[in-house]
Amino acid sequence: MKDSASLDFNTGIDIVYSAADDSYTLTDRNGSHVPFTPADIVPSDPGIGGVKYRIDVPNNVFSHTDFTRFVPKVNGVPLSYTLMGIWHQDYGQVIDVMVGGVPTQAGNLPTSGSAIYQAAVVSGAALTSGAGNSPVISYDLGSGGSTATFSADFGPGTVQTTIGLRGMDSKGATNDLGTLTGDGTISATAPTFAGTLSQAGGSGAFSGAFLGPQAAEMGYGFYFESADFTAIGLVAGKKK
Repeated sequence: MKDSASLDFNTGIDIVYSAADDSYTLTDRNGSHVPFTPADIVPSDPGIGGVKYRIDVPNNVFSHTDFTRFVPKVNGVPLSYTLMGIWHQDYGQVIDVMVGGVPTQAGNLPTSGSAIYQAAVVSGAALTSGAGNSPVISYDLGSGGSTATFSADFGPGTVQTTIGLRGMDSKGATNDLGTLTGDGTISATAPTFAGTLSQAGGSGAFSGAFLGPQAAEMGYGFYFESADFTAIGLVAGKKK
């Protein structure tokens, strides 16, 4: 996860939809852009669903780029206002996770009171360091039993979150990578929030937005780096 960064909502990745050919063109912050068309659709990953596109690099069976857009589910129920995306470039060497949908409108975001959200890690991956003689192992956070909590205090404009990282490797073995604790602030001018994540020996960040009327839903992307592992993923939630 070289050059990891947490970018504000509506920045970083530009997605343009063309109704003429039902295609999506993605452009990252470095100017790289890729068009995905219906001809590029492949079976989506189990547990995520949605629509997945894949483009193979000519004459290189080991390199491709893929993009998945999906409606996140919390406890098996699809959210109503939130969309998410995952973009792998250069055979997964560059990973962008994205939050979109119907953001809470200006003037409709609560300015007082608090809310607790039923939250879930809807997708994510962790990579152990492979220090010493240990092999590098990749873990799927979405199917490994990861957990999340999220709350907002709209008066002072703060948010709090935890992410319990539980990963599953390719052989079905699970690993508990501990719990990340996050604190952040709500923007004074937009229905967005951002903050930092911490755990002994590491650090990270998260950023996202409130979506739907009266901040009915929320979603954010996160990354975390330590000497033992790196992690990236998406968390979504619905107000209780």
